[in-house]
Amino acid sequence: MHLLLVGAAPVTAADLGHELRGHGFEVGVVDSGAALLATPVRADLVLLALDLPDLDGLEVCRRLRARSQVPIIGLSGRDSELDRVLGLQAGLDDYVSAPVRARELVAVIGAVMRRVRRPAGEATVAGEAIVHGSLHIGLRRRGGSRRFADHRG
Repeated sequence: MHLLLVGAAPVTAADLGHELRGHGFEVGVVDSGAALLATPVRADLVLLALDLPDLDGLEVCRRLRARSQVPIIGLSGRDSELDRVLGLQAGLDDYVSAPVRARELVAVIGAVMRRVRRPAGEATVAGEAIVHGSLHIGLRRRGGSRRFADHRG
């Protein structure tokens, strides 16, 4: 499983990335919210530090959620009920408080992935495509969308 760690301090990102790799994950690191939003997300799950150096972490979450259904776990040193509620309302799938412990984070990743996995054989609509396993069918064509008539009967 490929994880994308966004905005964590360099030392934290290196340590956490090393720990997660030890649990069998592939880990990519992006250092800012702007860098995350500038490109398509090609990860199975995003670990989003909410204390980003450039943008508000909750706003980054909202923008990412508007264009993608990738699971997002928020990482933050803030641990109040209000912080958690605002994070979940912004689109986080879960919220982990600092200091982040690798075993706890691995358990949360597993729980989030169990909730978001689709039953085998179920196709999903992801943005502008229908996705079924490795098959991706684009819904846009050059001339706009095309409608198909129902010819039953």
